Amino acid sequence: MFTKEKRLGKLAFYWLGLSFQGGVLNMAGFIAAHRFISHMTGVASNLALDFYGGAVAEVMAFGSILLCFLMGSMVTAFFVRKGLKLTARYEKVFLLLVVLVGLAFVLGVSGLLGDYRALDKNLNHYAFSVFLSFICGMQNALFGVKSGLVVRTTHMTGTVTDLGHGLVNVLFRRSYSEQEHRMEVVHNWLRAGSFLCFVLGGLTGAFLFSSFQFRALLLPWVIYGIYYVDARRFSLKFNKEFNGESGAA
Repeated sequence: MFTKEKRLGKLAFYWLGLSFQGGVLNMAGFIAAHRFISHMTGVASNLALDFYGGAVAEVMAFGSILLCFLMGSMVTAFFVRKGLKLTARYEKVFLLLVVLVGLAFVLGVSGLLGDYRALDKNLNHYAFSVFLSFICGMQNALFGVKSGLVVRTTHMTGTVTDLGHGLVNVLFRRSYSEQEHRMEVVHNWLRAGSFLCFVLGGLTGAFLFSSFQFRALLLPWVIYGIYYVDARRFSLKFNKEFNGESGAA
């Protein structure tokens, strides 16, 4: 059985690393198509604005991004159950993410998606945007809610909101017990770390995709590969641990 410290360490490994990945992928879409592909709040607002202005092409573009993000989350939901459980099903999701990013890499490097620096001048930026949005939807749905802790890795609105709520709990001692207070402190560090990792991922993505275009997709491909190997190695152990906790509860 894993200790609570080891479980928190594993949670940090996934949460912080995938937040970095979210920043990388979001920047990849922005540099190529000048639109963020993982912030559905902004996408919905742009969709409404373009609909009001009669910009049919942009309505279709933002509508496609929204739909693909939704479909990506549905694919992940099909494989995994709600909660912070690392199971063999997570292994399948990471494998699919490896395949999808690898496919985007091959299509981009081979020239089938056109010039990365000119994607916004042709229809290829629609294809690349919806492809990345689907991937982000899959990633964002990987972990749900457990013990009041919400894990999101492709956008930071909810994370920053939860951090503000958690800081008030810590500063004004609103936790019910000393143990809950300590866990709230740990959760706040994870939330702050997630935000910083997302920013760092965006900075890294800005440099890599500006310099190497589609070849920079090799980084997110390697990151998903690392998580796939880890999920494959530990899925059975964590499945037993978390299911044991659920049964005890």
